Amino acid sequence: MTNPRLVDYIKKALSRGIPLNQIKKELLSKGWTPHDIDRAMGIALNQGTRKAPNKNTKDEESSKIGIVLLLAFGFLIVVGASIYFLINDEKSKETNLPETEQDTDQLASSAIINCGVNMGCFIDASKKCEPAKLTNNVTLDFFGLLISTTTFYEIKGIEENKCVLYLKTENQTLDISDELRQQMLDGGATEEQIEQQKQESNQQAELVIGKDGLCKFNKNSDLTLLLQKQKEGTSSGGVSCSLGPEGNECTSTGDWSVADCEGKMFGSTS
Repeated sequence: MTNPRLVDYIKKALSRGIPLNQIKKELLSKGWTPHDIDRAMGIALNQGTRKAPNKNTKDEESSKIGIVLLLAFGFLIVVGASIYFLINDEKSKETNLPETEQDTDQLASSAIINCGVNMGCFIDASKKCEPAKLTNNVTLDFFGLLISTTTFYEIKGIEENKCVLYLKTENQTLDISDELRQQMLDGGATEEQIEQQKQESNQQAELVIGKDGLCKFNKNSDLTLLLQKQKEGTSSGGVSCSLGPEGNECTSTGDWSVADCEGKMFGSTS
């Protein structure tokens, strides 16, 4: 049975605008298990959408619906709204990151393996750091919020004895499941309010589109292991982002921390 005190704590923290990942981190440090925390978060968010409407506080109700959507979107960004990255086939050779002319010519001289959407093919190429590209489409169901991300990977080859991986986020959209929509309607929201909040959340999601970066791995095996974990769904970390003065500021975390990453996707402007 979920501890009601834990649910109440999470609800109060959310009402103060504290991000979900920060709440979870704090609870983990206090000894709560990930299972208990996730279950309590689900109950807290669900209860938040079921509050009875108040005719005198229609604007307040609309604001609460927005908080549920935007918090969930923020959660995706922080824990890896990204964990998955996409590469566009037509633009995979274009990067905002500097390369020497010699490096560019050397990498371009090798034929690129087009793995399409086959992660197994891309993993095999990573074992020898063979030039290859992959497009990955992933949909994350977060308490009824359906967050779809398209990411492109390209193994550029060996540069200065390191395996180079290029990443680019090509698309990210947010939708609402039928179940969550019904919960919101039961809680007093109108279809117009739900669609408005959905539109605003998708505008926030567009901020990550086009961000790219390069990651350099000291060992091919580090990249291979990371990709295998992603395929199995056991990878940890990714790109952790927080809102800074100039927008989202991101760093590589978890399994990605073994690589030296730079670029707009990872918070640098180079």
